[in-house]
Amino acid sequence: MARAYLVPVATMAKRIVRAKKKIREARIPFRVPGADELPERLPGVLQVIYSICTEGYAASSGPDLQGLDLAEEAIRLARILRRLLPAEREVAGLPALMLLTHARREARTGPDGELVLLDELAGEPRLHDYHPHLVARADLLHRLGRLHESAAAYRAALEVAGSEPERAHLRRRLAVVEES
Repeated sequence: MARAYLVPVATMAKRIVRAKKKIREARIPFRVPGADELPERLPGVLQVIYSICTEGYAASSGPDLQGLDLAEEAIRLARILRRLLPAEREVAGLPALMLLTHARREARTGPDGELVLLDELAGEPRLHDYHPHLVARADLLHRLGRLHESAAAYRAALEVAGSEPERAHLRRRLAVVEES
């Protein structure tokens, strides 16, 4: 849990102890929140479910890259929430996002469970004209300081981008790289 919140384990442990103490001292009963309380509490619930899914997608520790049991449990919880709150758009979007991500889980790893890196995917023929891949690659290359390669990837993305707003964005990004 600490890694999901980007804090040291000791800090998270102290937070949990303080929260339990506060609940005990205030004698806060465990109860299902009323309908009037749901809008206030829903963002936190959605964040926790998504954090569980994220940990399943990219385990923060342990021998495996992914914790499929966590991802599947998060999807199960999101589906339950969707049945309980069908009119909430954010609730509808969460399982869709998680299912899309989960459906791609096997593409992230090789046969032995090792991470498939973006550079390794560059040779995949289906990705040569897929501009989101080219844009992601260009951005990562820019961050690595590999400016010539980054500019080439942005130019390739510009050639296959479908809409003018995308092309305008890519031209701006390319200009930043070329000015570097």
